[in-house]
Amino acid sequence: MKALETVSSSQPIKVSRQSNHGGSFAKVLDGRKQPIRGLWIRNGRFYARLNVEDGTTGRMITRRVSLVDKEQKPVGTVAQAVDELKRLQTKRGDGTMPVLIRTPKFADFAAKYIAGIKIGGGTKKAGTISKEESHIRLWNKHLGGVRLDKIKKSTSSTSGENGLRLVCQRGRSTST
Repeated sequence: MKALETVSSSQPIKVSRQSNHGGSFAKVLDGRKQPIRGLWIRNGRFYARLNVEDGTTGRMITRRVSLVDKEQKPVGTVAQAVDELKRLQTKRGDGTMPVLIRTPKFADFAAKYIAGIKIGGGTKKAGTISKEESHIRLWNKHLGGVRLDKIKKSTSSTSGENGLRLVCQRGRSTST
């Protein structure tokens, strides 16, 4: 007897078979049944497997990225998936690949940095630590909510000019 048939009832009862594990990634095959390098499918959705640079450590790591078209909808065919895969590979080569890992905000990183140099146990003098704390506090007012990967020269130069203006108003030298 099959799972969808019953003996006593005239209406079939649908029996669902639940899997105890999530979907697994499978290689996508082309028309000649050859695997397409870097292209995977899972639960009907296409993924690209790319080696990208980790923004925090600088190491190359492997990530699977869901493939979406220009309207941010998942691609539906193998041909569309291959096109999107090539587009992502081109972006990676140009350095315009979107960040796949969230980088910390400046305020979070600064707090971690200050805690690290305080624990350092004599690697920096107390005066140096207090000076760095005051500089970071000043930068934190302007860049506290900005993620580290979003800080550019234009972002820091306007904030830096404001910071230098504050230092000059206090009657101190702008040299570091």
